Amino acid sequence: MNDLLMNSQELAVYLRMNPASLRAWARDGHGPPSRLMGREYRWRESEVRAWLESLPAGQMSGRRVEMRSR
Repeated sequence: MNDLLMNSQELAVYLRMNPASLRAWARDGHGPPSRLMGREYRWRESEVRAWLESLPAGQMSGRRVEMRSR
């Protein structure tokens, strides 16, 4: 399985969020699991999908989230 690592810009497009918010979440230990690689946070696509699936009734910080297929 080829598991894509996304940077904050790519994940922001995927989740329709501000990249700075995603970096703040990662720094504070919130949101989907992340890893710091050099100076950039990265998110594994499979972990982001699993995190989204774990949220109650498609909610993410009070916002509705729609999955877009790749």
